[in-house]
Amino acid sequence: MKCIKKRISVLRYLGDNEILNYRKAMWHAVELLKDLPLCQRVIKGAHQTLLQGVRGQSKSPGEYRRVPNWIGPPGCLMEDAKFIPISADKLDEAMGKWEKYIHEETGFACPVGRCSRLT
Repeated sequence: MKCIKKRISVLRYLGDNEILNYRKAMWHAVELLKDLPLCQRVIKGAHQTLLQGVRGQSKSPGEYRRVPNWIGPPGCLMEDAKFIPISADKLDEAMGKWEKYIHEETGFACPVGRCSRLT
């Protein structure tokens, strides 16, 4: 029982740090946006802050993934996934296109408006 309580305590601590990192990452992005437009540098900077000292800290914080991933039940194969995002080898190019797109002159006053057209 003592071991279980300790594990729960550790998980709660890690969860709290992850929540705090969301706030830190948001404020980090807000600071960067004072001098930069919405861009990959801002996104990667927020991602790096988000993963400091928590699960995933060894997974290249601030960088795009380099391996395939998917969403599905635990242990499922990619073929059984409910969602498969863009492949890692196409991610850099796609994010570059996204960045160019949000900064094009389209008649929308802000990047959020331009992003709304993506859906």
